[in-house]
Amino acid sequence: MKAVVEKNLQAARDVVRNMAEAAKEKARLEAEREAERAALEARKVKIAAAMAKACDANDFDKMEKHEEQLEELKVSLERIGSLSMDPQQEARDKEEEQRIRKKLEKERAERQEKRRQAKSEDELLRKRAEDERLRSKEDKIRRQMEEEETLVTQQTGPAKEAQRGKELCDVFNTHDWGNSLVSDGIELNNHDRVARINKALQEDHDLVTWFDGERMKGQIRNKMIDGIDKSVVVCAFVTKNYMEKINTVDENDNCEFEFNYARGEKPATLICVPMESRMQSPNDWKGILKATLGKKLYQANFAFDFDTNPERFKEEVSKLAAQIKDLVSEHGKA
Repeated sequence: MKAVVEKNLQAARDVVRNMAEAAKEKARLEAEREAERAALEARKVKIAAAMAKACDANDFDKMEKHEEQLEELKVSLERIGSLSMDPQQEARDKEEEQRIRKKLEKERAERQEKRRQAKSEDELLRKRAEDERLRSKEDKIRRQMEEEETLVTQQTGPAKEAQRGKELCDVFNTHDWGNSLVSDGIELNNHDRVARINKALQEDHDLVTWFDGERMKGQIRNKMIDGIDKSVVVCAFVTKNYMEKINTVDENDNCEFEFNYARGEKPATLICVPMESRMQSPNDWKGILKATLGKKLYQANFAFDFDTNPERFKEEVSKLAAQIKDLVSEHGKA
């Protein structure tokens, strides 16, 4: 009889212990879920604030992103709120959560595809508008150049003969005012470099030059036309920036205007010299520059640092001066 009582007491103690452990485990799970819920709620507040900021900035991409994040948080919070101690119910809840998440991902992908298509259509419309604008601008510049040629350059018979012999300068120097990449790691101001060459041509070789650092004031375009008309030779100091300028249809760009006017008026005496190592090979030239001067051999090359190579600087200036004087001499005999 005593053994039976003892056995019943032990069974009762086991029941109490199991109940206590179950209660403890339930409390632990509830604490974990409460902590997860609190973290999700805090994140929800941050995302809502970010979404409000994006709304104020009219940033629709960010607004959509934050809206998707809030939808995912809502699913997670609903899952936590519906969790029970039943393992089978928890499994069903997880399956439902996965189903909802897949649905949200599908909807997100569909929205992104629609947005991509809309952007592609907008980009196509912008490209067409830009092409039309460039064509219109090119037509306008072409008409302007035709009018200038009619007013200034189309001289025939006695008028053209009267122009011959009126040149006052030996050379007109055309160049850009940006920086030139002389060689790897060496970038110098191109205008200052051409100014030094111009000064050496004047002082060391007794040449009369037209340089826009000295003469381009007032009516700039008229000065350019006058300078080219009154010069025997036109020398283009070639940099990549200069090439891009003359290849671009821009009615306000002076380099393009000078070069195109010179190639129409002085095709036989239009020469060039490279100012950058990357422009030494005519194979690397593009557009109007290559079409006009690509087959002419340049005689001087200034693609180096003048300060570190003073002797070479003198040699290259002498080569350029000799080329200019030869062209001036041939012109005088014509």
